[in-house]
This record gives sequence, structure tokens and C-alpha cells, in this order.
Amino acid sequence: AARRPRPHQDPAALAAQAALDDAIAAQVEYYFSVANLCKDVYLRGCMDARGYVPLDHVCSFSRLRAICADPAVVRRAVEGSDKLSLIKERGASGGRPAWLVRTNDQPERWVLGAVQP
Repeated sequence: AARRPRPHQDPAALAAQAALDDAIAAQVEYYFSVANLCKDVYLRGCMDARGYVPLDHVCSFSRLRAICADPAVVRRAVEGSDKLSLIKERGASGGRPAWLVRTNDQPERWVLGAVQP
């Protein structure tokens, strides 16, 4: 997704930020791709009944940490993806809100234990 440059930002910094966002989004999109979900039982086991996984948990995966360890930066990159959904929900028992991410491609089908039609 194209981002509008802010007038006070240096073009090289904007290009670096865009490249980082693209790399992050590509990695998270891969995690939630059909090719990966077909074999990634661990990630599927982390899903709630709607197919969402806490973004903080996804940020703990080693390949994503190697690109960027900052959950706020990861969230910004994922927000621009047309392959992923990102929502913010209040934690259980009124705990702190958490960001959740899932694929847009039939997300409930990947939940372990889900009944397939």
C-alpha cells in the first residue's frame, strides 16, 4: 500500500521505511499463506475460533524478529496488507487490548478442530 510522504521526512528515510514495511508484510503474509498454513500446525494451533492470532505472538517468530522486533512497526506494516485482517480487541477480564491478525482467505478453515463442509 502506498503511503503519503510527510513534508518534513527525508526521501531516503521514507524509502527505507517503505522497504521495511514491505519486508515485514511479506513475512507475515507468508505465515498466513495457504502454502504455509497447509503444513504449519503450530500456527494453526495458536488461532482462536475465528482464525485470529495475537500479533504480539506472531512478532515472537524468529524470521520476523530478524526483520523487525518492534510490534508497533509490524502492526503499521500489516495494516497496509490486503491479504491480512488486523483487529484490536480488549483482553480477557478487561485486560489490556491486544492486536490480532488473520488471513483474509477463508480464515476459519485453518482453525484446528474446525468442521470442514
